Amino acid sequence: MVISRNIINEIKSSNNIESVVKYYLPNIKIVGYNWKTKCPFHEDNTPSFVVNPEKGIFKCFGCGVSGDVIKFVMLINNISWIEALKILAEKVNIKIYSSSLETVYSTKNKLYNILKISTSFYNNCLLNNINQNNDSYEALKYLKSRCLNYDTIIKFRIGFAPKNLKLKSILLNAGYTVEDIINSGVFAKSKNGNFEYECMSGRLVFPIYDIYGRTIAFGGRVINNQQKPKYINTSDTLIYSKSSNIYGLYQSLPLNNNKEIIILEGYIDTIMLHQVGFSNAVAILGTAFTKIQAKLIARYTNIVILLFDSDIAGDLAKQRALEILIGMNIECKIVTLPKGSDPDEYIKINGKEKFKEFINNNSKTPITFMLDRIFYSNFFKKKEISAETKMRGVVRILHIIIKTTSYIVQAEWIKNISQYLDINEDIVWKEFYKIQNREMKYKKTYDKKNYYTKSINKSYSSNKTIHISLSLEESLINLLLNNKIYINKITSNFFSDERCKKVFELLSLNLSNTEILYYLNKKDANWFSNLILSPIKYINDNESFLIIVNDIKRNKLKTLLKQYKKKMISTDNKEIKKKLFKKYSELIISLKGFKKK
Repeated sequence: MVISRNIINEIKSSNNIESVVKYYLPNIKIVGYNWKTKCPFHEDNTPSFVVNPEKGIFKCFGCGVSGDVIKFVMLINNISWIEALKILAEKVNIKIYSSSLETVYSTKNKLYNILKISTSFYNNCLLNNINQNNDSYEALKYLKSRCLNYDTIIKFRIGFAPKNLKLKSILLNAGYTVEDIINSGVFAKSKNGNFEYECMSGRLVFPIYDIYGRTIAFGGRVINNQQKPKYINTSDTLIYSKSSNIYGLYQSLPLNNNKEIIILEGYIDTIMLHQVGFSNAVAILGTAFTKIQAKLIARYTNIVILLFDSDIAGDLAKQRALEILIGMNIECKIVTLPKGSDPDEYIKINGKEKFKEFINNNSKTPITFMLDRIFYSNFFKKKEISAETKMRGVVRILHIIIKTTSYIVQAEWIKNISQYLDINEDIVWKEFYKIQNREMKYKKTYDKKNYYTKSINKSYSSNKTIHISLSLEESLINLLLNNKIYINKITSNFFSDERCKKVFELLSLNLSNTEILYYLNKKDANWFSNLILSPIKYINDNESFLIIVNDIKRNKLKTLLKQYKKKMISTDNKEIKKKLFKKYSELIISLKGFKKK
């Protein structure tokens, strides 16, 4: 299907790029005429992701990714162009539906719809006992024993999966095939492949949502501890990956500015925290904390509280998580509850205020947590720590400190190590530099593309010399982007650079900057984005245009002179050499004429 350019432009103009980006990256800030934040598409240590509202584009000066509002939604959600367009169209109530377009979405839409039907079914089974099933009463009784109220059950759409195949019948009657419901993760095939079974059967069901509020998977918990395993999650599907999603994030949004996120390990812990007012609680999904999850969280906050189990496995999980967070320069606090206690139980026994007080009084910085974990375990008392043990522990911690690019954090943590272990700070720094140099040796270095660098210090630039990586032809395109009245004064044949020639031809068709991006390949689109986001401020537009055009003409004459000189040297024919010399002399006169201008 071909969607008219008018519809595409209407969708883009109705979705301000800064508003869309801010929805996904709430920490983005206005800097001059642009908006700026850390890039969500690579491990960005300093803000290099720039949004230009006037041009309607974004650009990361770290990884090079660039584009318009549609491209941004594509990349941030890892979806196709057509899917991104649909999301933006729905956001502003512009209809682009057709049978051919729906075909593009059919597979994912089936899965979303199956999960939506299943969520309602499970929730009704729990609250309305539509199957007249005693297990539903037991499930509800269990939730009440965990002090979860009706409003909380509704907020998280908690449900119960009865031990029957009624849901399968509902889905088949709705027109879905057995293959569809298996692909959704709601059902699975038996090991021998002879029958299908419902994955959540006989369990409490916790729907897992994406940031748009769509059910993408389920988590299940037994209502009696005799059934094994105690917890299960939907297997990864076309629309769900447990390492890429976070439970409770949808319910936590929108977050207040600078509000931290509390990361937990369990569904009920997360739900209980929400119930008592900690609306910033989320949970990982039955797997180790991942970089993808950290990037997702980094869209909404720069401060994280890790509140995992207080056992050895929990400490190990905290250690792995904080290493990822440190590497992304996300401020991290670690809280360990009293042994044998979890957040849900602690709140029930001590209340919300005591829980809040405990977090405030017992949160550790990453460096304190690591030092305590390594040197204050059950195996050591401080006075018994040997020099060799200190060395091994310090080296382990320094390998992690290197991951942060903040010199202030590095300096503070190295100072903490020195004081904690009573080691001269200079010695710790020496070890740090030794490890840093060793790691640098193995770092890959990439050759950057060599651009022709021209120092612009003429009347067409500002008063200061500006060093920019632009050729003369690129400088001319840069000027034309903001001064289209000069387009009719030259033709595409004026350009030797094929990229500049193509952009000029597209500009001549009166296309906008974002429209031009669609006609360029990935490499050229990145180059063009750099031009758009690096405008040169001219003192006099008309004079600047004439100077750049003359400079290009002069360079062309110089190139021709070299060619004619080469031809004269290579020929022995006097007649030809005479004609070449005549032309050569004319070119020299023309070149002298340019120098007088």
